[in-house]
Amino acid sequence: MRAIATQNNRFFTSFSIIAVLFILGIFGVILLHSQYVGHKVKEQLNIVVEFTDDYQAAEKDELLAQLENHEAVIQSSIAFHDRDMAKEVMLGDLVDEYLIDEADNPFRDMLVFNVASEYYRDGYIDNLASHLMDRAYVKDVVYQKDFERYIDRLLKEISIIPLILSILLTILSISLIYNTVRLNLESDKHKIKTMELVGASQAFIKRPYMSSALKIGLISSFIAILLLVVLVQLMSLRIPDISPFINYQYIAIVAVILLVIGVLIPYVSTSMIVSKYLKRIYIGVE
Repeated sequence: MRAIATQNNRFFTSFSIIAVLFILGIFGVILLHSQYVGHKVKEQLNIVVEFTDDYQAAEKDELLAQLENHEAVIQSSIAFHDRDMAKEVMLGDLVDEYLIDEADNPFRDMLVFNVASEYYRDGYIDNLASHLMDRAYVKDVVYQKDFERYIDRLLKEISIIPLILSILLTILSISLIYNTVRLNLESDKHKIKTMELVGASQAFIKRPYMSSALKIGLISSFIAILLLVVLVQLMSLRIPDISPFINYQYIAIVAVILLVIGVLIPYVSTSMIVSKYLKRIYIGVE
């Protein structure tokens, strides 16, 4: 009966460690990707400069040259769209639904560009827009205000959930490890006393328990890493738009961290529990 209980505890211990590592892996992936994704998204936010109806070609060329030489502007992102092209760019597939003829086109000739992510700091984009608006031939500058702050806040909030779950499951795992090891020690109590009587060291007695903990940790780690990789691949296949944001170097870093944590949780916990138990035996409490 005790053997069955031990086997059940061992199964639930392995399962809980896998769950901890898997959720911790999700947290790690989100955490490492948060800045990476934030940078990528920010650099895809369009800043649109609309020209007045009476602007001159020389004025457009002057602004183009200034933007190309501006430290914050991504040069490859700069594009000029005339009124008709602006209609296509801004409305995409909805152009036929909202615009019937040329008279319905509310757009102007425009320049569109993106800014490097490191320049999305307090007030910089507002100052850049104000600087562009100072030109008489610029009708308006359109951009998504405070959107980058919303992205940063959203990524941080999302990452908190798996972190909390990981902490709770870690506590559960340690509790299950404690119960499993205690059951093993109790069932081996007479064997341990015999080894003690023949002069076996504590390190020798601990060896099979530590080997078992190491085995559980390695197996649990590899399963959790495999599940995490499968999840990332499924998301990449099901949601193609997120593929450009996946950095597999970060996935590899998370996998190594999970392997280390997966081994440390059962190994350190088991070592502490067995050492405490053996100490009590050696001083004659049990």
